[in-house]
Amino acid sequence: MEGLEGYLDSKEAVAVGEIGLDLVPGMAPVEVQERAFVAQLDMAAQRRLPVLVHCRKAHGRMLDILGAYRGRVVAVMHSFSGSVEIMERFLDLGCYISFSGSVTRDSAKKYHRCARVVPPERLLLETDAPSIATQTTVASRVEPLHTVEIAVKVAQLRGVSVEEVCRWSTQNAGRVFELERKGEGA
Repeated sequence: MEGLEGYLDSKEAVAVGEIGLDLVPGMAPVEVQERAFVAQLDMAAQRRLPVLVHCRKAHGRMLDILGAYRGRVVAVMHSFSGSVEIMERFLDLGCYISFSGSVTRDSAKKYHRCARVVPPERLLLETDAPSIATQTTVASRVEPLHTVEIAVKVAQLRGVSVEEVCRWSTQNAGRVFELERKGEGA
Protein backbone atom coordinates (compact mmCIF):
# COMPACT_ATOMS: atom_id res chain seq x y z
CA MET A 1 0.00 0.00 0.00
CA GLU A 2 1.49 3.31 -1.04
CA GLY A 3 2.49 5.80 1.60
CA LEU A 4 3.39 3.30 4.33
CA GLU A 5 7.14 3.19 3.64
CA GLY A 6 8.22 5.71 6.30
CA TYR A 7 5.33 5.07 8.65
CA LEU A 8 7.28 3.18 11.31
CA ASP A 9 10.73 4.69 11.20
CA SER A 10 10.70 5.21 14.95
CA LYS A 11 12.95 2.83 16.89
CA GLU A 12 10.58 3.25 19.83
CA ALA A 13 7.60 1.48 18.22
CA VAL A 14 6.73 -1.76 20.02
CA ALA A 15 3.74 -2.82 17.87
CA VAL A 16 1.56 -2.04 14.88
CA GLY A 17 -2.04 -1.41 15.72
CA GLU A 18 -4.82 -1.30 16.28
CA ILE A 19 -5.38 -2.82 12.84
CA GLY A 20 -7.85 -5.34 11.51
CA LEU A 21 -11.31 -5.90 10.13
CA ASP A 22 -14.68 -4.52 11.19
CA LEU A 23 -17.61 -5.95 9.25
CA VAL A 24 -20.47 -4.17 10.96
CA PRO A 25 -22.74 -2.13 8.67
CA GLY A 26 -21.46 1.30 7.77
CA MET A 27 -17.77 0.41 7.74
CA ALA A 28 -15.49 0.54 4.69
CA PRO A 29 -15.99 -2.25 2.14
CA VAL A 30 -14.32 -5.50 3.20
CA GLU A 31 -11.99 -5.45 0.17
CA VAL A 32 -10.63 -2.04 1.19
CA GLN A 33 -10.20 -3.13 4.80
CA GLU A 34 -8.44 -6.33 3.78
CA ARG A 35 -5.98 -4.52 1.48
CA ALA A 36 -5.06 -2.08 4.24
CA PHE A 37 -4.82 -4.86 6.83
CA VAL A 38 -2.54 -7.01 4.67
CA ALA A 39 -0.29 -4.00 3.94
CA GLN A 40 -0.07 -3.31 7.68
CA LEU A 41 0.71 -6.97 8.42
CA ASP A 42 3.44 -6.88 5.76
CA MET A 43 4.88 -3.77 7.40
CA ALA A 44 4.81 -5.44 10.84
CA ALA A 45 6.44 -8.61 9.49
CA GLN A 46 9.18 -6.61 7.79
CA ARG A 47 9.92 -4.72 11.01
CA ARG A 48 9.40 -7.78 13.23
CA LEU A 49 6.76 -6.04 15.30
CA PRO A 50 3.67 -7.63 16.86
CA VAL A 51 0.21 -6.45 15.83
CA LEU A 52 -2.81 -5.43 17.89
CA VAL A 53 -5.78 -6.85 15.99
CA HIS A 54 -9.29 -5.41 15.91
CA CYS A 55 -11.74 -8.10 14.79
CA ARG A 56 -15.44 -7.38 14.75
CA LYS A 57 -17.85 -9.76 13.03
CA ALA A 58 -14.90 -11.05 10.96
CA HIS A 59 -13.43 -14.03 12.84
CA GLY A 60 -13.48 -16.46 9.90
CA ARG A 61 -11.81 -14.06 7.50
CA MET A 62 -9.36 -12.95 10.19
CA LEU A 63 -8.31 -16.55 10.82
CA ASP A 64 -7.62 -16.99 7.10
CA ILE A 65 -5.53 -13.83 6.84
CA LEU A 66 -3.56 -14.37 10.05
CA GLY A 67 -2.97 -18.00 9.05
CA ALA A 68 -0.95 -16.72 6.10
CA TYR A 69 1.28 -14.80 8.56
CA ARG A 70 1.79 -17.65 11.02
CA GLY A 71 5.36 -17.57 12.27
CA ARG A 72 6.00 -14.15 10.75
CA VAL A 73 3.81 -11.89 12.91
CA VAL A 74 2.73 -12.22 16.54
CA ALA A 75 -0.87 -11.09 16.93
CA VAL A 76 -2.73 -9.87 19.99
CA MET A 77 -6.47 -10.30 19.59
CA HIS A 78 -7.53 -6.97 21.09
CA SER A 79 -10.66 -6.95 23.26
CA PHE A 80 -11.42 -10.50 22.21
CA SER A 81 -15.10 -11.12 21.46
CA GLY A 82 -15.25 -14.62 20.02
CA SER A 83 -16.29 -18.00 21.37
CA VAL A 84 -14.00 -20.54 23.03
CA GLU A 85 -13.87 -22.47 19.76
CA ILE A 86 -12.78 -19.39 17.80
CA MET A 87 -10.30 -18.47 20.54
CA GLU A 88 -8.71 -21.92 20.29
CA ARG A 89 -8.20 -21.41 16.56
CA PHE A 90 -6.47 -18.06 17.19
CA LEU A 91 -4.35 -19.69 19.90
CA ASP A 92 -3.34 -22.39 17.39
CA LEU A 93 -1.99 -19.57 15.20
CA GLY A 94 0.15 -18.33 18.09
CA CYS A 95 -2.06 -15.37 18.98
CA TYR A 96 -2.43 -13.79 22.40
CA ILE A 97 -5.93 -13.09 23.75
CA SER A 98 -6.61 -9.74 25.40
CA PHE A 99 -9.64 -9.11 27.60
CA SER A 100 -11.15 -5.68 28.11
CA GLY A 101 -13.99 -4.31 30.22
CA SER A 102 -16.52 -6.52 28.48
CA VAL A 103 -15.38 -9.49 30.56
CA THR A 104 -16.40 -7.69 33.78
CA ARG A 105 -20.08 -7.58 32.86
CA ASP A 106 -22.29 -10.11 34.61
CA SER A 107 -24.11 -10.87 31.36
CA ALA A 108 -20.92 -11.55 29.33
CA LYS A 109 -21.06 -15.35 29.56
CA LYS A 110 -19.17 -15.93 26.29
CA TYR A 111 -16.29 -13.74 27.51
CA HIS A 112 -16.35 -15.49 30.88
CA ARG A 113 -15.99 -18.90 29.22
CA CYS A 114 -12.95 -17.68 27.26
CA ALA A 115 -11.31 -16.03 30.28
CA ARG A 116 -11.64 -19.27 32.25
CA VAL A 117 -9.78 -21.40 29.70
CA VAL A 118 -7.28 -19.16 27.90
CA PRO A 119 -3.78 -20.45 28.69
CA PRO A 120 -2.09 -18.16 31.26
CA GLU A 121 0.87 -17.69 28.91
CA ARG A 122 -1.41 -16.15 26.27
CA LEU A 123 -3.60 -13.91 28.43
CA LEU A 124 -3.43 -10.12 28.31
CA LEU A 125 -5.55 -7.41 29.97
CA GLU A 126 -6.57 -4.01 28.61
CA THR A 127 -9.27 -1.39 29.06
CA ASP A 128 -9.79 -0.16 25.49
CA ALA A 129 -10.41 3.20 27.16
CA PRO A 130 -12.61 5.06 26.50
CA SER A 131 -14.48 2.73 24.14
CA ILE A 132 -15.62 -0.21 26.26
CA ALA A 133 -17.44 0.03 29.58
CA THR A 134 -16.80 -2.18 32.58
CA GLN A 135 -19.48 -3.51 34.91
CA THR A 136 -19.04 -0.45 37.15
CA THR A 137 -17.92 2.32 34.80
CA VAL A 138 -19.40 3.80 31.61
CA ALA A 139 -17.13 3.70 28.57
CA SER A 140 -16.46 7.43 28.48
CA ARG A 141 -15.05 7.26 32.03
CA VAL A 142 -12.90 4.15 31.62
CA GLU A 143 -9.16 4.72 31.92
CA PRO A 144 -6.11 2.49 32.41
CA LEU A 145 -6.66 2.16 36.18
CA HIS A 146 -9.78 0.13 35.38
CA THR A 147 -7.50 -2.71 34.27
CA VAL A 148 -7.63 -3.70 37.94
CA GLU A 149 -11.38 -4.37 37.64
CA ILE A 150 -10.68 -6.58 34.63
CA ALA A 151 -7.94 -8.47 36.51
CA VAL A 152 -10.23 -8.98 39.51
CA LYS A 153 -12.96 -10.46 37.30
CA VAL A 154 -10.57 -12.75 35.42
CA ALA A 155 -9.07 -13.93 38.73
CA GLN A 156 -12.56 -14.60 40.09
CA LEU A 157 -13.53 -16.55 36.96
CA ARG A 158 -10.36 -18.64 37.11
CA GLY A 159 -10.30 -19.13 40.88
CA VAL A 160 -6.80 -17.66 41.27
CA SER A 161 -5.41 -14.55 42.92
CA VAL A 162 -5.53 -11.13 41.28
CA GLU A 163 -1.76 -10.98 41.71
CA GLU A 164 -1.38 -14.14 39.65
CA VAL A 165 -3.50 -12.78 36.81
CA CYS A 166 -1.55 -9.50 36.87
CA ARG A 167 1.74 -11.40 36.82
CA TRP A 168 0.64 -13.45 33.80
CA SER A 169 -0.53 -10.41 31.87
CA THR A 170 2.56 -8.36 32.73
CA GLN A 171 4.95 -11.15 31.76
CA ASN A 172 3.08 -11.76 28.53
CA ALA A 173 3.08 -8.06 27.62
CA GLY A 174 6.82 -7.93 28.30
CA ARG A 175 7.36 -10.92 26.01
CA VAL A 176 5.05 -9.81 23.19
CA PHE A 177 6.25 -6.22 23.08
CA GLU A 178 9.87 -7.07 23.97
CA LEU A 179 9.79 -4.41 26.66
CA GLU A 180 12.92 -5.63 28.46
CA ARG A 181 14.92 -5.53 25.23
CA LYS A 182 13.65 -2.03 24.53
CA GLY A 183 14.56 -0.84 28.03
CA GLU A 184 11.02 -0.55 29.37
CA GLY A 185 11.10 -3.36 31.90
CA ALA A 186 8.25 -5.79 32.30
